[in-house]
Amino acid sequence: MLALAWLVVVGYGLMPTPIQNDTLVVKQAKSRAFVGLDNSGQTAFVVEVAGKHLGNVAADCTRTKTPEKQAANERPKVPKGEKQRILMIGDSMAGPAGLEYGMQQYTLFNGHTLIVKHQSSSSTQLWSQEKRAKALIEAHQPSFVIIALGSNELFVRDLEERAYYIHDILEQLGDTPYIWVGPPNWRPDTGINELLAKMIDKQRFFSSQSLKLPRQEDGIHPNLEGSRLWADTLTEWIMYQSAYPFTLYTPQ
Repeated sequence: MLALAWLVVVGYGLMPTPIQNDTLVVKQAKSRAFVGLDNSGQTAFVVEVAGKHLGNVAADCTRTKTPEKQAANERPKVPKGEKQRILMIGDSMAGPAGLEYGMQQYTLFNGHTLIVKHQSSSSTQLWSQEKRAKALIEAHQPSFVIIALGSNELFVRDLEERAYYIHDILEQLGDTPYIWVGPPNWRPDTGINELLAKMIDKQRFFSSQSLKLPRQEDGIHPNLEGSRLWADTLTEWIMYQSAYPFTLYTPQ
């Protein structure tokens, strides 16, 4: 069982409502740094979000409370026959210019339902402030949610604000199983991927930043082949490494 960690907020604007995910129990805050403590009071991680950088993480201050990647011969059994109602939300990377094409092939082949609701050029700020995730979950009653957000925040500097928005979006999900798909970087980012990786359990966060995807003419969005390759990698991760495995076999 994952140990709970408490977030000590260094800065200002502490809000009283705790938010819980499987790695941390945290309090919403607009702050300059987040310091996570495990049950023994030892530092679990440090997210430095003031000014120019993010990280300052000691070698032994990483997310050690999540299970390590299982060996191939110890992979969890994928549940059979469980058809999912999947809601995929986010920016343009969740839509036809991103994952939708590839994921639609997988969901159709495996008998799942895929509902895509995206808004181009949107960010965690918009999805947090307008409570869109909560409204869409209430409207569509999914069994599983895929969030694809962050591509429009590769170069942001206000990472402390983004931390607040990310926690708020996760709170909107309630008890609905989810994964968060990080942006497929076309240029180095200023910290959004590292922030997502530190705030979301590694069995619920899929990092796309190192994927080599064929792109459209804009050099940003994947083309159809890129969408398929992205979905190939993501679906294998969902089946064998995520917190909520279900059947997503390769379409024939």
